[in-house]
Amino acid sequence: AAEYTGNYSNVSASFGRLVQISSAWTGAERLPVFVRQPAISPSWGVDNGLQAMLNSIYALGLSGYPFVMPAALSRGDKDDLPDPELFVRWMQLMAFFPAMHLSLAPWDYNSTVVDIGMSLMNLRDNLKDILVTTGYNAKTLGAPIVRPLWYLAPTDPAVFPISDTFMLGDNILVAPVLHPGSRSR
Repeated sequence: AAEYTGNYSNVSASFGRLVQISSAWTGAERLPVFVRQPAISPSWGVDNGLQAMLNSIYALGLSGYPFVMPAALSRGDKDDLPDPELFVRWMQLMAFFPAMHLSLAPWDYNSTVVDIGMSLMNLRDNLKDILVTTGYNAKTLGAPIVRPLWYLAPTDPAVFPISDTFMLGDNILVAPVLHPGSRSR
């Protein structure tokens, strides 16, 4: 299995600069590919919902895979659209990840969600220089792009239990809203 996965990663990387893979093996962290998080359930939970995305991106980044394609927010069991509030919070979180992947369309909801989606696209456009610089540093220095707080303050015990706030590079603190009905952090 390891040989197959390694060969798959190498062949995939040969197709170009913006390749996404869903499995990798030792050595693939050197390849110019995005590792795709698995789809998440349309929930807020830490088990396989919105909150699970953070632990997954921390683990991948700290393991040498800084270029992560965020998890797709799937439809519900009855093929229903996820709750609009959950969809908006998912888009807001992804705006600060190395890539933004919309598996559902904002216009499937309403004009408010579309407007929020457009503002997040504009925010990403404003962050592009930071994302490129942080991506370059990830490639050359091995530093994760999305960093748990303790990565920058490893001797501060106050940051160890904080798993729902992160840094984009060294300078942007991100405290996403991860609970239904919350309006701020």
